[in-house]
Amino acid sequence: MPTQRPLTRALGELRHRMAYPRIAWLFLIFLAIFAITALSLYAGQWILRFAIHGIGAGAIVASNVTGLLVDPWFILVGGSLLLLGSAIAIFQVAFWVAAVHHADDAHTLRELIACAYEGALGVVERSRAAKLLTILYVFLVLPLGGLAMVRSVGVDIAVPEFVISELLKFNGGVIVYGAFLLAITWVNLRLILTVPYLVTSDVSFRGALTRSWKRMKVCSLILLLPMLFLPALLSLLGSGLVNVLAWPVAGLEGFSSTGALGLAGLLLAVVQIAALAVTFAVALLVAYLGIRAAWSGGAPVHEPSTVHEPDSASSLAAEGLASGRARRPAPWMLVGGAVVVVVGLGAVNAQAVNNTAVNDVAVLAHRGVPHSEVENSIAGLEHSAQVGADYVELDLLESSDQKLVVFHDTTLRRLAGSSARVADLTAADLTATKIRQNGKTATIPSFEEFLARAQELDQKLLIEVKTHGSEAPGFAGRFVAALDKYGANNDHLIQSSSLTLLNEIRDLDPALKLGYVVPFAFGVTSVPEFDFYAVEQAVLSPRIMNLIPQDSRMFVWTVNDARTLRNLTTTPGVDGVITSEAQMAVTTLENLRQREGVSMKFETQMRALLGL
Repeated sequence: MPTQRPLTRALGELRHRMAYPRIAWLFLIFLAIFAITALSLYAGQWILRFAIHGIGAGAIVASNVTGLLVDPWFILVGGSLLLLGSAIAIFQVAFWVAAVHHADDAHTLRELIACAYEGALGVVERSRAAKLLTILYVFLVLPLGGLAMVRSVGVDIAVPEFVISELLKFNGGVIVYGAFLLAITWVNLRLILTVPYLVTSDVSFRGALTRSWKRMKVCSLILLLPMLFLPALLSLLGSGLVNVLAWPVAGLEGFSSTGALGLAGLLLAVVQIAALAVTFAVALLVAYLGIRAAWSGGAPVHEPSTVHEPDSASSLAAEGLASGRARRPAPWMLVGGAVVVVVGLGAVNAQAVNNTAVNDVAVLAHRGVPHSEVENSIAGLEHSAQVGADYVELDLLESSDQKLVVFHDTTLRRLAGSSARVADLTAADLTATKIRQNGKTATIPSFEEFLARAQELDQKLLIEVKTHGSEAPGFAGRFVAALDKYGANNDHLIQSSSLTLLNEIRDLDPALKLGYVVPFAFGVTSVPEFDFYAVEQAVLSPRIMNLIPQDSRMFVWTVNDARTLRNLTTTPGVDGVITSEAQMAVTTLENLRQREGVSMKFETQMRALLGL
């Protein structure tokens, strides 16, 4: 048998091997793996919350993560969860690959599940000898590389949006991030045959990694460029599909809103079923091609059985019909079942579309408009007011002479090219410093200057009080006094990621509207009570929304794309978005409010479904 087969021949083999009922069996297994992933994540979150509650913390947040990492109880539970999660993830992937591998040999679904279970269990046993490599593979390479054979625990791990946003602001940040994406995608491709090697042979986990790395040396380079452009292509095709399907809904809406609602529900149902089918087909194809590549690249323990040619009397379909085990459903049963599913799902979707509502979302300009003016500058404040931002967010730091300046970083390196620390410079030194960004130049403003200009513009502010660790005692008091000086206590919102600082400010002036900044939070069991919360978009979850006080507001940061903004406008409980693209946000929200009808709601649901 040749060592490599053309893709077309491999597709032909797959089509003839996966005849009914085996394709149905694999589809059921595929759905079961999805369900197991959801249940595993829920159980893991429950265990994590139990561990956090046991040490008296409300959640894992920026302010307590260092202490938790040295707590013996948390180390025990967290380490156990990490090991268990990696074992479940590798088992899921191995189970899927093993099911595809043995589908041609199994005579019943029970037999196929037993073969896949035995194969996956063997993979988990061999991965135990390389725990660290397994953890890195399932929690780093697979999710960040963007190519997984099936949805498993950990596949949703991603670099937080605010980390990417901050990185891109540095000189060379685009190159660094681009190189990271290139490298992790390439590593993912080089190691894509790891699980197929584990399933088709008795090689160790380390040995499977090595074999895959060698086997994919050339193929990974060939596939790398298409992999990088694939997301953009899919996004383009998805946007085109949304526009095409929205046209008949909008046309029918002019005659009957009820009819448009029904059509929207049916179209969503068809797209949902098609998306599931395509996802299944891709997972099946990738697993099968991986098995073929691993099989042809080494000596497997279990070789796939001989390929059934399409004209062979022993084809799977004929064999199944002759034995009475695989009688195909009558066409009318298939059509009837499909109609029932589509109509039922369409009715549910129609109700979801009808319930979609655009929230009254505030636009909070993140450090002004950093893509048009220098961040945290007077010019940025003025530009933000001009585009119609509801609030302008700014960052406060204290100088060496205990004055407040509007600046984000603890050093001047990024914007002024100096390694000097803000904590070591006087306010006069800082306000005389030239800072540059996007071809524009400005000076660092004092808090008093920024506050005075905001009052002249009648512009509300979201003031983030930051700490660099060298503040003199009484920092909170000096900040409250600065607000008192301009009578701005009730006009603006105050936020910080420091609970200690927020509590000190609240003790000094209980009337101030205070908010807690949450860059990340895991295992949330309770939240401290404040007037509002500013959470990073990856942190937002139904659980957090249910835990915050009923009369508190929720802001999400940093939302810099229209897709996420549209999704958040229909997410119950979201009151505002903190964005570096204030103009985009204002324009998008205006368009949504002007088109508040069935077609707009349908487009919103479609874009959320397709991840656009």
